[in-house]
Amino acid sequence: MGRAVILGMREEMAANVTALLTALRDCALLLRRVEASFWAEKLESIASMNEDQIGFYDVEEVLSWFGGMGSFNDLLISHVNDHNIAPADEDSANYELRKLRHQIYVIASELCGRRRPY
Repeated sequence: MGRAVILGMREEMAANVTALLTALRDCALLLRRVEASFWAEKLESIASMNEDQIGFYDVEEVLSWFGGMGSFNDLLISHVNDHNIAPADEDSANYELRKLRHQIYVIASELCGRRRPY
């Protein structure tokens, strides 16, 4: 592999790490706003890292949130779930959550070099 190709891969990976951290931070802010503390804290545990601190196992941790009962996929923002949100605002908040959750999954999967079922 040529030096330019390797450097390009590093730049792409760095851009993906930046995008992952941004999506995690944005999602954590959304969850803090509605007082979904459990998941906000999980996201913040990775989002608070610097780009040069993120490792493979951190990204694997993010991907592990997407499987099984009670997973990140199961989270629904709702006043019924004791979140601090008006019923009229739930659809837009859940749309934003779905969008960010999808971004997080796709970017983390790319960083690990594989696709996992979502």
